[in-house]
Amino acid sequence: MPARRRAIDRRAGCCCNHRPSHQCVIAERAFLSTLGGGCRAPIAALATITGGRLKLRGMVTDAGGQHILNGSAEGSADAAEQLGVQLAQKLLKMGASKFITEVRT
Repeated sequence: MPARRRAIDRRAGCCCNHRPSHQCVIAERAFLSTLGGGCRAPIAALATITGGRLKLRGMVTDAGGQHILNGSAEGSADAAEQLGVQLAQKLLKMGASKFITEVRT
């Protein structure tokens, strides 16, 4: 790829990246990754940012949807990944790994 094209692509990427959206995605992905859930795992995450504060809500259910574990974490949007890991660890301590393992077997 010519240097000029790479420079244009970099500038376009900078203009298209919305930092708060990116931070939300980072938190949600860290949550999912730490739980180790795949596409079939009954895991949900939603991050929102208000005034530089990120709030991450997460949920894990059993395969039948009868039992639900909910949790949330809040902190600086700059600590998005850490918040995702923190919330996942909280739900794992509550028993989320049992629900995730059910789906895998």
